[in-house]
Amino acid sequence: MLRNVIEGENITRLYKVSTDTHRGSVVVKNLTTESADKADSVGVETYLLDFDFQPTGYQSDMEISAYTDEADIVPAGTLGILIKPAVGTVWATDQIDITGLAKGDYLMAGTTTAVGKFIKATTGKSTVYKYVGAYDDGGHTLQAFEIVEPKTIA
Repeated sequence: MLRNVIEGENITRLYKVSTDTHRGSVVVKNLTTESADKADSVGVETYLLDFDFQPTGYQSDMEISAYTDEADIVPAGTLGILIKPAVGTVWATDQIDITGLAKGDYLMAGTTTAVGKFIKATTGKSTVYKYVGAYDDGGHTLQAFEIVEPKTIA
């Protein structure tokens, strides 16, 4: 899930997604395959993944929660919306591992089982994501982060 809490002028691009990926995941462009891949151990030159889910057929006049897998997972091979957020904007997602995380910590893309999810940034890594705490999205708890100038973690 992805929510824009404090808006700003963001850059968006449509890009094919290489694997099934949740909205709110952190992704990178793969110029070789011309697709978006889940980010692995990076905090810059990344994008946030969004998806314009439009129910069709018999579902076209039904209200479907944005939290259902159908609305929240961008299927492999389909076009996702890559967002390059502007400095100062605040976003919230559930694609984050909050283990050991405190307000003010910096975030980066995870590794191994957390590829595409945010984790606490490690020493020596550069990032533009700063954790600001929990965000209540109509009864669903998301984790919010602010976009900041690039920072290398000491």
